[in-house]
Amino acid sequence: MARLGGDEFGILLPRAGQEGAIRVAGKIRAALAEPVGLGEATAWVGASIGIALYPEHGDDAQTLKRGADRAMYGAKGAGGGYRVQGEDHEEAETALPRLETDLRRTIAGGELRLWYQPIVRCATGQVTRVEALVRWEHPRLGLLPPDRFIPVAERTGAITALTVWVLEEAIRQGADWLARGLDLGLAVNISPISLKEPRFADLVAALLRQYDLPAAALTIEMTESTLLAEPERAVTVLEALAGTGVRLAIDDFGRGYSSMSQLRRLPVQELKLDRSFLAELDNEKNSTLLAFLLGLGVALGVEVVVKGVETAATWEWLVGMGCELAQGFYVSLPQPAESLEPWLRAGPWRPSGQNDAARVEGEVGLSHGDQARAAG
Repeated sequence: MARLGGDEFGILLPRAGQEGAIRVAGKIRAALAEPVGLGEATAWVGASIGIALYPEHGDDAQTLKRGADRAMYGAKGAGGGYRVQGEDHEEAETALPRLETDLRRTIAGGELRLWYQPIVRCATGQVTRVEALVRWEHPRLGLLPPDRFIPVAERTGAITALTVWVLEEAIRQGADWLARGLDLGLAVNISPISLKEPRFADLVAALLRQYDLPAAALTIEMTESTLLAEPERAVTVLEALAGTGVRLAIDDFGRGYSSMSQLRRLPVQELKLDRSFLAELDNEKNSTLLAFLLGLGVALGVEVVVKGVETAATWEWLVGMGCELAQGFYVSLPQPAESLEPWLRAGPWRPSGQNDAARVEGEVGLSHGDQARAAG
């Protein structure tokens, strides 16, 4: 990686290919979407990314750089996102002006969907709750994941209406499951912009009353970076939310370097560890750090969820370390509500309200994790 000048940077990805380059572009945009605290203000940074491929677009450094530069300016002219050199202007990520118009229409137009990813108690295999993840069934672009449109919603102000839709749909679904005997909690991740709404806690309480869902069944998740950006405001908002009776969780914990003094001030019941902590568990320093964070939850009296669990080996390590809760592709990919219920009833994972929840052995979980990957 190199700074090419001004606000331009270049990244060389040997052997990545087009798919790999697009994945990296998505990761960069997702990382830049995190808010940046500047004193008492909060800033959001966007990026326009151009991609040129060897040897399709050139066989020397200067030609490839010029190609990537042209693609970058094409993406910039379209409002942001990425563009591969020579691709049509209707490329999903670069058609942002039209995407903004579509997004404002679709919030009330029936194109949004919620998918759910289970969170499992490691010791018993019980599914305690599911995280609600929004998808957009776009008529031209297909099923879009949140990183394709949440930054657009935040930039255009549509995020408030989108948040209300997600909360209401998740609470409605949770109440429906409860009425049919499925004891499932729900987790919803909230944008930093939504937390600035002065009556956000009142909105949450009103929706819970409307659908008659117990407040304790709902977990509101906020990223650690959101809380660090404006800690005084965060405490006020969290205290108001805590007053409604909902559970509160810090998502991506460990990325923002929270101090223990800050953590003690926040009325949270859950820490969701950033998936990066699962990297290289065979490295003693990494495994020791993760073990420390699992113990930190016990010391603070909060539950710890480890995200990004993708293999049987990782699952077994976490079970052996006494990890409370886990989430990831090993358990299940996110899935729509209509397929989640039969998946839960089929096992081996079980909703926490069912009596036949047995301890999940590694080989059983692997079988189910492989089925989830095949379904995805």
